[in-house]
Amino acid sequence: MPLRLLITVATAADHPAMGAAFREMLADGALDERMAVMLLLIVERRRGDASPLKPYLDAMPATFHTPLFYTPAELEGLQGTNLHAAVTRQRQQLGVVLEREVQPAAKTLFAALRHAPPMPLEDDAPAHKKGRRSWFGFGQRSERVKGGPVTMEEFQVGAYTLKPKRQTPKPKSLILTKI
Repeated sequence: MPLRLLITVATAADHPAMGAAFREMLADGALDERMAVMLLLIVERRRGDASPLKPYLDAMPATFHTPLFYTPAELEGLQGTNLHAAVTRQRQQLGVVLEREVQPAAKTLFAALRHAPPMPLEDDAPAHKKGRRSWFGFGQRSERVKGGPVTMEEFQVGAYTLKPKRQTPKPKSLILTKI
């Protein structure tokens, strides 16, 4: 696969509107490489149909059938188990990371998007020949990207998608038997 088609930390750092902000936060240690890619994917998902990553994002799972994504009622079925305690701790840790790292970084990135100057596009050239700057599709036709705080759902999906883990099947029902 050609390197220019991969979504990496370099993709984030080269982003025409947010690249400088990504580079600064990476250099300062405010973001690690995984978090930079995750935030890039969150922003591009919010761009919706305007994102050149839309087909890729549409192919990514939006939900997972693992305990981290259980509803409160489903999680209640794990009450008293080590798994319940682990999921509760993981959710708390994700909440802290979301509040202290992700939301401040996202605020910086959305500000960079709002202040980015328009960049001309070569409308007649195929997207893959325009280079990375045009690949992101920022041009004279400006668009608005929803810039509110990153939600826990966006963060969980991004964190889970970019962190390979073995998936455990979601139980259809909890069967209790008497011994």
